[in-house]
Amino acid sequence: MPWARIVEVVEKVRGGKWDEFREAYGDVRRDLALYLARERSGLTLKEIGERAGGMDYKRVGKAVERFRRRLATDSKLLAQSRQCLSKM
Repeated sequence: MPWARIVEVVEKVRGGKWDEFREAYGDVRRDLALYLARERSGLTLKEIGERAGGMDYKRVGKAVERFRRRLATDSKLLAQSRQCLSKM
């Protein structure tokens, strides 16, 4: 799945534009995009970080890890991530 398509789906499902939330630490939309890229793009953490605007691969990894933990406890977020996956 290309990075641009992942961003497009997140923008549609969660609202907003990538430029508005890409730099926001802990923003669910940003973390959702990073998570989806890790799950579906085949890109490395470094490649995801480059496409996400120059994020360090460690930051990408932490954001993905944090998002996965949040999915386990947030049913609304889980439903939205599944909605994104179904649109891909």
